[in-house]
Amino acid sequence: MRDLWGPYGDGDMLRLATRLAQLSGARRDEELTAAVRIATSEAAGFVGRASHDLVSGSAADIVLLDAENVPEALVAAPKRELVLVGGRELA
Repeated sequence: MRDLWGPYGDGDMLRLATRLAQLSGARRDEELTAAVRIATSEAAGFVGRASHDLVSGSAADIVLLDAENVPEALVAAPKRELVLVGGRELA
């Protein structure tokens, strides 16, 4: 799968958020968190969904990784421990 946002990605929204943060010059935790929000929950309309967040009724698309907070997940790029798409685990 190629990235929905452009021809150079691999569908990894955290990696996309990292590129966005780097290109926009994000430095503070609030800016790093905003980059993740833009690439995930705020992208609902872009991917044709009413909601793209952890709320009741949303698709069960979840990535579990080892990080203390969102900025750490963005800059450390830890291994994805578990990836669920539509409630099903990806290998």
